[in-house]
Amino acid sequence: MRSLFVSLFMFGMGISAFGGYDYTISGGYSDDIILKNSQTLLMTGGGVYEITAKDFSVIEINNTAPFAIATGGIANLIMGDNSKLVFSGGDVYRLNIGGFATAALSGGQINKIYSYQSTTIPNYMQHIEIICKDYSFNSTTNKLTGTWADNTTFNVQLINQTGYSPVIDNIKFTIIPEPATLLLLGLGGVLLRRRQ
Repeated sequence: MRSLFVSLFMFGMGISAFGGYDYTISGGYSDDIILKNSQTLLMTGGGVYEITAKDFSVIEINNTAPFAIATGGIANLIMGDNSKLVFSGGDVYRLNIGGFATAALSGGQINKIYSYQSTTIPNYMQHIEIICKDYSFNSTTNKLTGTWADNTTFNVQLINQTGYSPVIDNIKFTIIPEPATLLLLGLGGVLLRRRQ
């Protein structure tokens, strides 16, 4: 189910599953990667200390090695300008999102999210989408917890920035129903059609 939502999101962003990427990472470890203009990156393993996305660049992260400095995962993932992130797996210590960047998160582990964005200018817009089964937010600790579609859990510390909207206000939650719920909804629709 998660792959379907990620695929639809990627299609909407204009990335074809058959198209190539400017950069691919499947193993090893790199210090820094900077994407500019409309460059694209696909990550399926390994690690990077810092990835910076500028302009209209696009990052798709399906997996990484477990997070450890100089070994795996991503220490800092910086999304700026009009960049786009699709994150369905892997391990990120710190996600920074600013400018008009957007992110669709549907799996993996993100330790901290820093948002340098306003949800009121120019109009009400949430820049981060979390696709999950359920979630809970503790306003005292600023901790966001929940369950991804694959039944793994997330536990993210939201870090608010002075002069910007609270991170929780910048998140749109898309709840994926359980398969049994979908089945019942489908059966209900069939029964309604038969009555007519």
